[in-house]
Amino acid sequence: MKQLLRLALALFIAVPFAGCSQMGASNQAWSGEATARPLLLRQLQVLPTDEGARAVLLRLSRPPEGVRYSAGSRPARLVIEAMAADAGGDLPERQMPQDSAALKAVRVGRKNGVLKIVLEFSGEEPPPYSVREMADWILVRLGG
Repeated sequence: MKQLLRLALALFIAVPFAGCSQMGASNQAWSGEATARPLLLRQLQVLPTDEGARAVLLRLSRPPEGVRYSAGSRPARLVIEAMAADAGGDLPERQMPQDSAALKAVRVGRKNGVLKIVLEFSGEEPPPYSVREMADWILVRLGG
């Protein structure tokens, strides 16, 4: 009988704390999901290359899961879209400050998990280009 009382007392004490233990694990999982960083354009650089071309370096807040791009004319532009799960809420398109003669304007916005970066050029047609992804960087080589 004494052993039965000890067992009952042990269960009475342990059961409420076991519930707290489960709650703590759940809170840790929740907080891990809440710390996912939104996908943003952190830095924009336009640099000359050795061959006379230009390199546009776009640094993101984290590596994207995928990148797609396309060129358009009238006005001349290159549209780059970076996708990621949990990219963050929608952000209206806005113009980024830049001081390069190679670019007429740079616009950035985010909608439905897609970060859209538009490089606008003078003229009707975009220059020859290539796009490369490197972790959280996107390199756009213009001309040459």
